[in-house]
Amino acid sequence: MDRKIVFFDLDGTVLDDYKKIPKSTKEAIFRLQENGIYTAIATGRGPSDMEWAARELNINSYVAINGSYAIFEGKEIFLQALDQDEVLNLVDTVRKYEHSAAFMTHNDIWVLDENHPSITSCTRALDLDYPKVEKNLHLDRPINQIVIYSEEEYDNFYKEAHPNLEFIRFHELGMDATDRRLSKAVGIRKMLEVGGFKIENSYAFGDALNDMEMISYVGCGVAMGNAIDGLKEVADYITTSNMDDGIWKACEKLGLFK
Repeated sequence: MDRKIVFFDLDGTVLDDYKKIPKSTKEAIFRLQENGIYTAIATGRGPSDMEWAARELNINSYVAINGSYAIFEGKEIFLQALDQDEVLNLVDTVRKYEHSAAFMTHNDIWVLDENHPSITSCTRALDLDYPKVEKNLHLDRPINQIVIYSEEEYDNFYKEAHPNLEFIRFHELGMDATDRRLSKAVGIRKMLEVGGFKIENSYAFGDALNDMEMISYVGCGVAMGNAIDGLKEVADYITTSNMDDGIWKACEKLGLFK
């Protein structure tokens, strides 16, 4: 199959700094679809926090929760939960340092504590509502990802205590904790297999640390102008920022509008 496929990160890529989808980005994605190019989302967000964007962009395939969950044409094609003992051990570490945590599944999200200032700060930064509070739901529910609400100075303590997990900071007070074996690239690989796409016909747009494997894996990885330096170093192409029509300009430059 020679059809092309393009994966889009959300925060800092499709979404502008105000968590809105710029007009030029919508027009670019719709034009790709009109040209027969398949479009998909690849995000660290859970489905409940990103499906509004998928609907707005007429997209029904996505890789979510940093690669641990994938949907193709509306059907689940991949789902992997964290080891339960790892979850319990991580919660012990969170409580040890008097931090807090959120738990994400493919269809739900909840936090340990009410009115926690770090949770409030992170959810506001992502333009999300404060999640529901559940003290013990993680004890008997498969978990895809845990969000740790802590200061950056504690990063190494978590990494040393939990070597089987990957910790990816997305905010000065928040970081994702995922299975070290997973990344957006894992979910993308599964989608390429199921959809019959060739890797050389795959593209991806991103800006952050959790986009590294994805940008390195696809046939053509595009870093936004606002991306971290490390991502720009591994990208095949660097476009302008999410506030400066970066997606439209890259699609045009790469010949995806022809």
